[in-house]
Amino acid sequence: MSRRRGLIAMLLIGVVVGAYLGLFTTRPVQKQVSYWAIDDRTLGVIVLDALSIKCAVSDVTETAQDVRIDANCAEPFLSTGSAGAAQRNEFQIELENPLANRSVFDGLGNPARRCSTQQCAEAAPG
Repeated sequence: MSRRRGLIAMLLIGVVVGAYLGLFTTRPVQKQVSYWAIDDRTLGVIVLDALSIKCAVSDVTETAQDVRIDANCAEPFLSTGSAGAAQRNEFQIELENPLANRSVFDGLGNPARRCSTQQCAEAAPG
């Protein structure tokens, strides 16, 4: 009987530790981006994610044909669900060369959405 209680206690501790690590340990998740041109070498970038999720632009790669913006958000391994609210994460990036007619892609290789207004007011909650 005592061996069984010991196994149950170890199992319970394992579940608690696993849940804690799953909820409070994060992994970087690539996100889609929206952008607008501030000037010929400066872009404003919006990344949307759930409230309290920290996001960052981790890399900007330029070629003669395009600009690739890698945006990552630190999401927990286990999700507790979402209230459906989105948080705007706004960044400003400086390009080495003018944007001109180059295409802009997110880190996933998808075309980034060019906003029709400053700060992408039409795209996201404020």
